Amino acid sequence: MNFNQTKLTRSEWNSIEIPLNEDEIHILKFICKGYHNVNLVENDLPTIQQQLKMTTTNELENYIYIKYFKPIIDGFKVKFNVNISAKDIKLKKADMIRLETSDKNIQHVKETTYEFIMLSICEKMVKKNKPNLYYSLYKLNTLHVSNE
Repeated sequence: MNFNQTKLTRSEWNSIEIPLNEDEIHILKFICKGYHNVNLVENDLPTIQQQLKMTTTNELENYIYIKYFKPIIDGFKVKFNVNISAKDIKLKKADMIRLETSDKNIQHVKETTYEFIMLSICEKMVKKNKPNLYYSLYKLNTLHVSNE
């Protein structure tokens, strides 16, 4: 039996080495940053504002509420007898065009957007009467979410 060991050649090394994926690189960078700042907090959960990539105005927020959140929240109104109202506001034509083009993108990323995750947990809590989901809501609410 031959137990001699030799160094791997460059081609052998490259063929067995598995490159890191983007998530692992992000985690490694976070660990490096956290070495000097132990209070570092980062959240990669996208918000609807980040998906739209538009400057925030009261009219835009009201439109987003009416278009995306109002149908979900209307289900809560019946159960808790709460009155939440929002006025229909007309946006600028340029903003309307931007919203229409980004609407398809928002429909695809609904499951991973912060606000929709919060609303789906609320919906499950109300419809299925699961108070243990309150902890998930509490923890999601304490996340540092940026609207940049």
